[in-house]
Amino acid sequence: LEAAMLPDGTYELGNQKVYVKDGQARLKSGNLAGSTANLNQCVRNAYKHLDLPLYEAIGYATKNPADHLGLKDYGRIKEGCVADMILIDDEININRVILNGETKIGG
Repeated sequence: LEAAMLPDGTYELGNQKVYVKDGQARLKSGNLAGSTANLNQCVRNAYKHLDLPLYEAIGYATKNPADHLGLKDYGRIKEGCVADMILIDDEININRVILNGETKIGG
């Protein structure tokens, strides 16, 4: 959803207007249209609310989707793989973003 991490307001999802309030995205009818959560929030929710080990919650967001798409050089820390990484703290907040081996955000 294009409204991830944005304040309450009106946004577009496909050709439909979506109204965001308190982190919920709804259609004009009031039906739920989606969430405004970003990926680290989803990992945090899986870890905390589904009682998953952190490595498993992270794997669901990284290795599993890459494997499903046949992207064997992504989603894992391994020699020869693409060096895109997000470093998080104990609360699963993003501290640093590394793309192609270069720090783009943070330390």
